Parts: sequence; structure tokens; C-alpha cells
Amino acid sequence: MQGMSWGLTVIRMKKFYNQTPEEFRHEIRQTKNIIEQLTGKEVTTHRSPFFSITSKSLWALDILAEEGYKIDCSISPIKTWRYGISSCPDSVFRIKENNLIEFPVSRFSFLRKKWAVGGAYFRIFPYSFTLNGMRQRIKNNLPNMFYIHPWEYDPEHPHVKFERKAMLTHYANLKKTYSNTQKLLSRLQFDTVTNLVNEYERKGEIPNISLQVLQD
Repeated sequence: MQGMSWGLTVIRMKKFYNQTPEEFRHEIRQTKNIIEQLTGKEVTTHRSPFFSITSKSLWALDILAEEGYKIDCSISPIKTWRYGISSCPDSVFRIKENNLIEFPVSRFSFLRKKWAVGGAYFRIFPYSFTLNGMRQRIKNNLPNMFYIHPWEYDPEHPHVKFERKAMLTHYANLKKTYSNTQKLLSRLQFDTVTNLVNEYERKGEIPNISLQVLQD
């Protein structure tokens, strides 16, 4: 969604694999500085728009580490027409070459296919679909990365034209997001990415993975 206008604010979200390394560095540095100035707290965790760190933009991981980020959540192990690295590990790992910790999108199996925890999957399919998928991962001693966007709680947000494939899911079942989230919060316990990663580090449970593994 490039050039989306909400009132007087223009929101521009560009996929990182369509940027140059210089553009990417400028964007994340600027964003980090603004948030840190506003909050007075160090920003150490990053997630790219559209999960757009793919095999075509792995250079972004080195830049994130150089700019002071410690954790990234930008890789999806489910490959789609827009994003994904199918060779990505299914849990938290450390990138050997730059020491950045990656917490990828969580996936689960259903009807011989891979599905993600959160986002459009959470809205389009019945609530039990996500709940059972998360429980499947818990049973296998895997963490759950549940993701959702602020706009998914606003069924009245503006309708604009962008990629046709994305539009098919973007506006679907927005009215269900809030109530389904309430039910999910009542069934499972949640914590922050930073706290979970710190706990994994304390236990020595974060494996080192080479960037070569992500060359999908």
C-alpha cells in the first residue's frame, strides 16, 4: 500500500526487496531514532512490512545488526506469491554471521499444508483454526509468534486500491478480529518477543544458523 492517505498523514510501506540497501538503512535508522526519541527507550526489535526480508533481501539482516537491532521478526517460513523463505527454521534462531536473532512467523500443518499463526489466517478462517494450530505448536514444544496489525481491528478503515491478490484478504472478516482476539487471550498465555528471546538465551536454547540456510 504505497501512498495511502489517512487524513493528513501519508503512510508509505515499501517492500524491502524492492529497496536498495542504502534506502533500507536510511529508513530503519530514521524510524529507530524517532521512536527512541518519543519513548526514551532503546528500540532493539524489528519487523519488515509484508515480511519482505526474503532470499532476495538477506543483506537487510546484516544492516539491521549494524544499526543496533538485536531481534528481527521479518521472515516467514511459508512461501507465498509475495514473501517467504521455505528453508527458514521453524523456531527462534541466531544468524551466525551477524549475531542477529530471528523469530520467524509460526506455522502449523493442516490438511497437508502449512498455515501461519495470525494475520489474515486469523480473520478468514474460524477461530478454532488458529487456536488448534497454536496448541499443536505448544504440544511440539515450539513457541508461537502471533501477529496482527492495528488496522485489522478497524473494520471502518479506508478502502483503497492496491495489489488485487492482497485486496482479496485485506478487508475480509475484519469485524471478527477483536472478539476472536479476546477469546484467544482468555485461552492462552502471551508475552513479549523480547522476554521470550531472553528466556531462550538464558537456557541456551537458540541455535546458530548460517545465512546459507536461508538461500531459498
